[in-house]
Amino acid sequence: LFGKSRLMELIQRASIRAPKELGKNILHELRNFSAESHFSDDMTLMILQRTQ
Repeated sequence: LFGKSRLMELIQRASIRAPKELGKNILHELRNFSAESHFSDDMTLMILQRTQ
């Protein structure tokens, strides 16, 4: 299981990146973790950026 803690670690390590880059990094890590280049089910990833 990839898990919430692993996801939070990824987000914290990449907190300076733009949202688009963060999304690419998360998907890359998920593919590496699952050893699959294609997922058999739908996946949704939403990244929000707070502005002042």
